[in-house]
Amino acid sequence: MAKADGHLDKEETSVICSELMSFGIDTDEFMTIVAKSRLMDASDAFKTISSMSMDKKQYVSGFLVAIMISDGKIDPDEVKMWVLISSLAQLPETTADKALLYYSNHKS
Repeated sequence: MAKADGHLDKEETSVICSELMSFGIDTDEFMTIVAKSRLMDASDAFKTISSMSMDKKQYVSGFLVAIMISDGKIDPDEVKMWVLISSLAQLPETTADKALLYYSNHKS
């Protein structure tokens, strides 16, 4: 998601890092997760997300929107990627605003 517009901005990285740190992930673990995520097959990621509870799926949707807007602009390619991920991962149909509100109200 963070590279959907062709760039990985420091703001996007910061949102991802902050989210993982809120779960107690330290810098070394973060780097390990990033390395493993590069090797992960997208279909495995979609299967994992698809099997989550509806609350977790709503959270994932909002988290993706938070990444999408973190650099201060919404790129059309990011929106397309969010819609595609939402479909493939069976996330609930919603608007970006509602997804972000859910995320904001439920993050650690």
